[in-house]
Amino acid sequence: MPYPRSFFAVVGLLLLIMAGFWPFYWSRLREVPWELHLHGATASLWVLLLLFQTRSIHAGKRQAHRIAGRASLALTPFISAGLVAALYGTARFYHQGDVFYRAVGPMFAISTAITLPAFLYLYGQALRHRTQPAPHAGYMLGTALLLFQAPFARILVGLAPPFQIRGIEDFGNLIDAVVAATVLAAFIAALLWLRDRKAARPFAEVAVILSVQALLVNSLSGSAIVDAGLRGFAAAPFAASLAVAFMAGLATTWLGWRAIGHGLPTGLVKANS
Repeated sequence: MPYPRSFFAVVGLLLLIMAGFWPFYWSRLREVPWELHLHGATASLWVLLLLFQTRSIHAGKRQAHRIAGRASLALTPFISAGLVAALYGTARFYHQGDVFYRAVGPMFAISTAITLPAFLYLYGQALRHRTQPAPHAGYMLGTALLLFQAPFARILVGLAPPFQIRGIEDFGNLIDAVVAATVLAAFIAALLWLRDRKAARPFAEVAVILSVQALLVNSLSGSAIVDAGLRGFAAAPFAASLAVAFMAGLATTWLGWRAIGHGLPTGLVKANS
């Protein structure tokens, strides 16, 4: 199977999420608003699902891999809703004048606004290529790279002097850390593509997505356009936004599944099929 070390890569991502978000999320669970809990829980479940999928397929447990594939169909709409919930939480705090979110809210908004459609696109492509192991695996692992920049940026803030936050005046350092982490994720994706340009095409697409994300975060954070977007989103009916996001996730799973009929949801077919 392709990417034999993918299990260890996902383990690394899980550890990165635990370490990067410990001071910002895991150690403050009672203080965090429920919108961020929805995003944190669904994103964490997605990484655990990827962990199980990579382990099961490399261990030859195809039925377990198929079950995990079916579980991803159910989880995806909640991932979509969780991202919109996180965006709404950002917009709400920004609109209320929270000092931290006034500084970094636009960055969060741009990142989330790109991550959501990118995630749905990559997952939809993974479903469409589920009978082709290499592209299926590439698109699924590409979703993990979308989740890399957020925790790694927090690691940079905690450990790298140029990005450390010592006071209110340093909040903007988190934006620089996110740009650096996103560029690194794009570089990793590009390297994976260069190893096998034909089979690893999904990673070329991921590299482009992440490069655009880094560019927009760097150039538009603090712009009047993003300011207006955040204020408008904060004023929009939250329940309606959540429902639209959930339906977008459902549509992605439905269209991806139906793209090749009732195939296996795991990206695998038996040797004699």
